[in-house]
Amino acid sequence: MFKKLGAVFALSALFITGCSCEPTVVEPEGYEGVYSYSSAYGNTYGAKVKVEIDKDTKKVTKVHLYDDTDEMTNLSGALGTWTEEDRANWNDNKVEFLKSFEGLTLEEIMSIEVPTNEDGEPNGLEEDATGYGTFDVVAGATQSSGRVIKAV
Repeated sequence: MFKKLGAVFALSALFITGCSCEPTVVEPEGYEGVYSYSSAYGNTYGAKVKVEIDKDTKKVTKVHLYDDTDEMTNLSGALGTWTEEDRANWNDNKVEFLKSFEGLTLEEIMSIEVPTNEDGEPNGLEEDATGYGTFDVVAGATQSSGRVIKAV
């Protein structure tokens, strides 16, 4: 199950003050990206990815999502409206979601808008949202999806 998330062509929309978004170059072709933020409740959420890029076409060939670390969590436990079914949905659709980056250029990825609140937390998308454009995210796991997009 996927929802649409908008694309815009402004790089500045991707970076939020106070959030960690610094890429690390990985040889031979690619980089590691991290996006994290502290929630209003003092929890640190985020994602760390390794992105492989074809050196000739400059397109993404693979995105690997690292597991949660002691420093940050991408997939939290069931809490409030976030259920075990939602966690299972993310896990069931994560591989396909990561494949959706394959074939994109860095410019195309950088143009994906991920709306966030003042803490840097990706906003959820309403079921009837319009104007979000062309990038698919996992329904019911828009925050986890948004963290990954911002890390890539």
